[in-house]
Amino acid sequence: MLVSEDQDVPRQIYPGFPANIDDDDLIKDMEVIPPEKNGCTNITLAIVTAHFLTELHWLSDIHDETPPEQRKEAVQMLGKRMEERYLQSCDLDQPLEWMTATIARLHLSRAWLFVNLPSPDTPDDFQSTTKDMLFRTGVEVLEFMHLLQDNELTEDWKWLWKGFREWYVMGYILTELCSRPLDAESNHAWDMATKMYKQWLGNDSTMESERVKSLAWLMESAIASRATMM
Repeated sequence: MLVSEDQDVPRQIYPGFPANIDDDDLIKDMEVIPPEKNGCTNITLAIVTAHFLTELHWLSDIHDETPPEQRKEAVQMLGKRMEERYLQSCDLDQPLEWMTATIARLHLSRAWLFVNLPSPDTPDDFQSTTKDMLFRTGVEVLEFMHLLQDNELTEDWKWLWKGFREWYVMGYILTELCSRPLDAESNHAWDMATKMYKQWLGNDSTMESERVKSLAWLMESAIASRATMM
């Protein structure tokens, strides 16, 4: 999924849902899969990710014609099920369970942002409160990403976070920063955007795609726009 997003090609793997059980529940020569558990297990992270990829597949398909209201309902219902079945019982003092809950909420925030972004035919009187809420959600996605990459407890999984690049969310935040006034909220957003951008550049010396060039152009535009407001 990460490779397909990075290269702008359709996904080629459509995962199913493994049983929510711990490794220790599996024994040699067993003939029947043990009953599933509620809450976090060794495999819950993979299950949660599979649900997002399968049930919200249209997030990465620009040609998908799923109606907006149906998309919003799908995100809301999936978030509710994930919270009730897995996330509410995660022990955030356990690194793997903290990681599971953080990644799930990153996916949810990202999905909520995408289904609520204004389209080209959105009325000009699009409410400023809604626009501010979308902006804060985008910043929240960057915060979740920063947490994943800057947490000593999950250092062993840092190789995985190097592939997490929310290109579209970053592009949206930088575009908004070109017109937003300098205040505590926009300054925090700029701080998160620059931190993540530097991390991405530091993690991968081969970032030479057109998408990266566009992002670099947006960074320069935001810098210039913010300089004129000082």
